[in-house]
Amino acid sequence: MVIFGQADSIRLQYLKEEVKSLSNKVEEVKRDQLNYSIERDLLKETYSNNYDRINLFLTVILGIFGLFSFLGIKDLNSIKKEYKEELEKLKKLQLDVEFKSKDFEESKKKYDKEIMEIIQKNEEQSNKIKL
Repeated sequence: MVIFGQADSIRLQYLKEEVKSLSNKVEEVKRDQLNYSIERDLLKETYSNNYDRINLFLTVILGIFGLFSFLGIKDLNSIKKEYKEELEKLKKLQLDVEFKSKDFEESKKKYDKEIMEIIQKNEEQSNKIKL
């Protein structure tokens, strides 16, 4: 029976070592789960921070783009107004020049007519004097 007891004690010793090994493995699994959980939380936080930075960066870029677009459109509208004003001034000037040109042409025709009459009178008088 001593052999039976000795086999039991060896078996008991083996079981204790097996339990201790399993216990160590369970502790290792718990530690790995804790590490995984911590790493997962850190990755989530990092991802969240990066996501927030990217959103902020894109918002700032879109804001700047929107501001420049607004100023550009505003500037285009002011240029368009200035263009219309200048165009109206040029049309008025054109009408004034055309009016003055017509006046000048009429005056020229009038003076040409008067000069022709004077020349004819001079020729008539010249002819009378010759006669």
